[in-house]
Amino acid sequence: LDVPMRRDGGEFKKRLDRHVDEDERRLREFRRRYRDEGVPISISMKSGHPAWGIVDAAAELSPDLVVVGSRGLSRLERLLLGSVAARVARLVRTPVLVVRSQGDPPDGFHRVLVATDFSAPAIRALDLSHTVASRKALIDLVNFWRIPGTESWEDEPGEPLEAALLTAGVIS
Repeated sequence: LDVPMRRDGGEFKKRLDRHVDEDERRLREFRRRYRDEGVPISISMKSGHPAWGIVDAAAELSPDLVVVGSRGLSRLERLLLGSVAARVARLVRTPVLVVRSQGDPPDGFHRVLVATDFSAPAIRALDLSHTVASRKALIDLVNFWRIPGTESWEDEPGEPLEAALLTAGVIS
């Protein structure tokens, strides 16, 4: 692999410094904006893979909620790169809110879908759902059932279901 910046350590360091400086500037700007609104915010920069860094930060900081953005990778990108949000949701022990890039209503969500299997995490999800909902929101609570004694959902082949969801535009 021939990466010109690596041959010239000085140029690579300059680019890296510019990148780090810009990221630090953006962090400070977010901190200023939220502090001006009365929201205390701490900032930090860490090197490493985002998913593992978020998992480590959650273990270190013990937050009540972890919020991550999702760029909505294509199936191929997810396969090749993996999804930071999916890894974090699997590995972090606290609730995780995954936010997509579509605009959110400024006064909260007006309709919230909460899936439940009546487990403790599902009940916690319902408890948390109204904190992001607007005052007049409708919360749709949905349970998916299956005939007792049949295979679990995890044991079923995922491709036909995923293909149908893709075709219907439910997932991307």
